[in-house]
Amino acid sequence: MKFLVLMVLCCLSSLALANDAFVSGLSTPTPAYPRALLKNAHAGKVLAEVTISATGKVEHVRIIESSHPTFAEAVQHTLAKWRYRPWKLTQGRPAKVSITVPVIFGAQGMEPFSKAITVGLENTLCAYLNQEVSLSERNFPLEPLSQVDVFWHTRHYLASSYVTWQVPDKTRRSALSTELEHAVPAIVKACRANPDARYGNYLPHEIRGVLVSHN
Repeated sequence: MKFLVLMVLCCLSSLALANDAFVSGLSTPTPAYPRALLKNAHAGKVLAEVTISATGKVEHVRIIESSHPTFAEAVQHTLAKWRYRPWKLTQGRPAKVSITVPVIFGAQGMEPFSKAITVGLENTLCAYLNQEVSLSERNFPLEPLSQVDVFWHTRHYLASSYVTWQVPDKTRRSALSTELEHAVPAIVKACRANPDARYGNYLPHEIRGVLVSHN
């Protein structure tokens, strides 16, 4: 079984994705930090699901989780106005796809507080992951680090309809999740050494290849 998983991972590293990446942000402004929460140095996070049509418009924004309802309102309001590059319904491309987008208010986490906001897995700061890992190790020492929210957000993204279209083979998609699981210790070590770096920089190459940029 281990040999089979290893062979699948090797294939992933040597083969290009089955389909070209066609979702690309045109206008993806960062939500505004709610004034009252900023005044109180209240950090938080939102995970949203964004459904994008082939016209490039956002059809729907669903809040999956939010640490505060005011953060959720700010994300819902802004992401509904996002625009992506339109794509043609050729080569089997779908009429719409969904992706998940984490928005971190207070990019460093709770301490030290920062009014900076990061949008997207690729932009989440290592400093934020480091705080999640430290809290997990202190409060849930027997729980695997792969269960902290940043890694959960990544697994949620890998289950999105966009990634399903990009990687239609179920075995290959499963291998992406397996590769993430195996990479957790190395990612945690790299982020501890480089707290100002972006978490996305340390994701396995194949996972970075299916991320939609929100710069």
